[in-house]
Amino acid sequence: MQSIVNDLFFSVYQYLGFGIVFATICMVALPEIEKKGIKRVIFSMGHRFKVDKTYRYRFFFFIILFMVLSRTLICRNIWQCPWENIIGQWGIFTSEGDFNTEGMLNILLFLPISYLGLSGFSQPDRNNREIIVNVIRISFCFSCMIEMCQLFFRLGTFQLSDIFQNIFGGFIGAIVYILHRKK
Repeated sequence: MQSIVNDLFFSVYQYLGFGIVFATICMVALPEIEKKGIKRVIFSMGHRFKVDKTYRYRFFFFIILFMVLSRTLICRNIWQCPWENIIGQWGIFTSEGDFNTEGMLNILLFLPISYLGLSGFSQPDRNNREIIVNVIRISFCFSCMIEMCQLFFRLGTFQLSDIFQNIFGGFIGAIVYILHRKK
């Protein structure tokens, strides 16, 4: 459990600053800065961040999205054989008896992406079944895109367990969104 906490805090520490910069760039287009000036745009963003809940969800969505892309693609070393362990680790414990921190991180990284994505971009009139089906589809496509990039660019190993764990994390995020929406 300690290794999960350490790895999670390391991920946040290592990628959070870049995630904030990436989210800011995604939320404020350069033409807006050219038109209004950087100072007015920053004050406008700060004000909107205070008053608009959807804007905050979208901002944090882009931070988490950047953190996931950094952890899975951007800040990875090249591997010799991306087909090394295609099945991956499916259980809570690895074959050596250690806790499966990678599997837990896959779930924990996709949980906030689906929750924040639904909170920031979803239409409120969707029913629960439609939300869950769409999140599973999007999580599957996004996971496959990450795994294919890892395979073709040799940035880690292609693992089927990663796809399943990412979908499961997205599913949990959708359930949390549905429960939070009912309040």
